Amino acid sequence: MLEFITRKLDRRKLWGRLRDYPEYAPPFRGKNLKRAQAEANFEFFMGQRTSRIAYLARLLAQFSIQLQLAPEGLPPLDVWLLRYGGFLIPPRHCDTIYALGYYEPAWKGLYAGMNVIHDLSVFAGEYIIKFNPDARWGLFVGDGKRGARDMMGYYHPCIFGVHPHHPGFNDIYPLYMAFEVFNCCDGSRSRHEGKWLPSHGKEDFFRQWGDDNEFVRRMKFWADPNAPPPIPYSHLELR
Repeated sequence: MLEFITRKLDRRKLWGRLRDYPEYAPPFRGKNLKRAQAEANFEFFMGQRTSRIAYLARLLAQFSIQLQLAPEGLPPLDVWLLRYGGFLIPPRHCDTIYALGYYEPAWKGLYAGMNVIHDLSVFAGEYIIKFNPDARWGLFVGDGKRGARDMMGYYHPCIFGVHPHHPGFNDIYPLYMAFEVFNCCDGSRSRHEGKWLPSHGKEDFFRQWGDDNEFVRRMKFWADPNAPPPIPYSHLELR
């Protein structure tokens, strides 16, 4: 009962501070963008990074979290994400993945938390780029082989150059940071709803979003240009 009350109060506190949070509104929205429109959205994104991180820092300061592009800034953010991240995602009846991919509906009302998810992804990307000289922002336009429009991150800002020895994250299949942060928040929501079980594998690589310290673990890996090739989570479970 106490946990239920705490969650209700946490949600109320967060959403009370989201009322005035600036909306992220790229110039073009929808599923069937032209390449030139996607490029215009990317240029808009690149020009908005500093201001979006400033909005995020102002929000987190109200929770006594100092946002900083430094390793010591990750653990407090990890704790905050586990406690509050699940409340950023719209209710389950909303078409949240569509909103994430196409900016529709506009990120207002029930979708206001998407702005914070976006800004967290900007921060995460900037952190990776700061410490990993191989990493950079770029517009993902597909791999030229599959139906590109069906691929996660298509026509979105992504991180390229992260661990090119790993086929999952290279210049063909980059790191779609917004989707990673969304999944992080979804792990928090699953914890709130009692639908999450902690991992029990060795902590030498990724576990599952929603685990304690998972945000820190992944950020450190992506930001390390000398990180070893990753071990699939399934392999950890079999050991």
